[in-house]
Amino acid sequence: MHMLYEGHSAIESQSQGWEFIQRKPEILQEPVLKGATDADGLGVSIYGSVLQDGGRFRMWYQAWPKDWDHSDSVGVGYAESDDGITWTRPRLKLIESVGSKDNNLTDLPFHCPSVFIDPAAPSHARYRATGYAVPKSQSRYPQTIGQKGYFSAHSSDGLHWELDNSEPTWEGGDVITSAYDPSRKRILVALKRSHRFRGVPRRSVFLSVGDGASWSDPVRAVIPDEYDDVMAQAHGMVTGDYYGMGLMPTETATVGFLWQFRHQLPLTRGSNSGVFGHVDVTLTYQIEPGGRWLHFPGRPDWLAHGEPGTWSAGGIYTSSYAIHVGDETRLYFTGTPHPHGWYLDDEWKVDEKRRALMHPHGFAFIGLAKWPRGRLLGFHAPVRETMHLRLGEEVAGKRLKLNAQTFTNGAVRVELLRAGEPVAGYASDDCEPLVGDLRSGIVRWKSGERLPENGGAPLIARIQMDMGTIYGFEVAE
Repeated sequence: MHMLYEGHSAIESQSQGWEFIQRKPEILQEPVLKGATDADGLGVSIYGSVLQDGGRFRMWYQAWPKDWDHSDSVGVGYAESDDGITWTRPRLKLIESVGSKDNNLTDLPFHCPSVFIDPAAPSHARYRATGYAVPKSQSRYPQTIGQKGYFSAHSSDGLHWELDNSEPTWEGGDVITSAYDPSRKRILVALKRSHRFRGVPRRSVFLSVGDGASWSDPVRAVIPDEYDDVMAQAHGMVTGDYYGMGLMPTETATVGFLWQFRHQLPLTRGSNSGVFGHVDVTLTYQIEPGGRWLHFPGRPDWLAHGEPGTWSAGGIYTSSYAIHVGDETRLYFTGTPHPHGWYLDDEWKVDEKRRALMHPHGFAFIGLAKWPRGRLLGFHAPVRETMHLRLGEEVAGKRLKLNAQTFTNGAVRVELLRAGEPVAGYASDDCEPLVGDLRSGIVRWKSGERLPENGGAPLIARIQMDMGTIYGFEVAE
């Protein structure tokens, strides 16, 4: 099913009353995972991934140990679940934490680990990962790392890992997310890097694409601008940039869950970069590979700090990618009760008295946001609107399916056009109205439900929506 959005190549034209909308997710009010052991007692961050594998949900997350000393040496915790809500921590006995190996830490030596399955990889590399790592002298992990930076790794089981190289795959630190794109059979990697923009250091999102063996040079994908400062000021802050971005590849566009870091004063001395403030999530999307990334109009918050509860009052950070579970899509996220940098001073040094305050309750929790599958972006018709969709030339004998929802007294009708003229038997009056909640509603006419021959010209579907929302379409057998 093709998700519809502004700029979709199939949209030939549309009446001006359509409203391009983003659907807000349903948010579980309580975390699905909290710190509970010595290995993750200070906090759990889904600076990581959740996937379904062999009937199980598997989670890799950043585990903040009870004795965390503010170093980059943190663990990658592993958890399992039957439903994605209630999680267990297997005892892996691989890595020592707080004086014991009796814990659920994998030997993946990464900060901000993204783990995914590569269906094209050999068995020893079925699982791939990206993350930020530091040299062995600064880490509890045994792998040999030449210098800190962004690395890639592989595994046969997701628990025992090998680095692809001892030197960084990409420069930078410290937030990196990655996802496998099944439609294009490629791996997407979003990297946080800082550079000066308008004279001020700004965190931006760079993108690299590869197959696990070779990677493209990272290019600037989403760059903060003056409007981000305006939005930050509207939230009571002073400047804004991007702390990272979760990913959701689709059949057409790639959606980004952009971490909006909105800074408050004071900025870090000597660099004027922001370290204190809140993190919220907005939506962005890339229409075609290598193309420009577009923000949702107005950049409204899609998931804001404090929405789930006090445990997220400081900030929201998403997992590396969304997953589809039956008829819904899920995105796990980290909620923090305190703003970013709350235990640091304005020179980015630890304030020991403030840091001691986080020990009794922890400073990071993992929550869950979800929405109906295929219904993240769409077009809403408050009364009656029309849209012309190009179906293509090789569609004869196939069916047109719509992902749409109508309201009371609302309906959808479709008329087929060839060279600008209605196709006999497929006019609007010939169409059976579609009403209600249509996840994959088949369009039917008096002539049947199979699309006719195109007659040498592209077949156009004229969608008439009365009081409802259309999210997507599909031409299929």
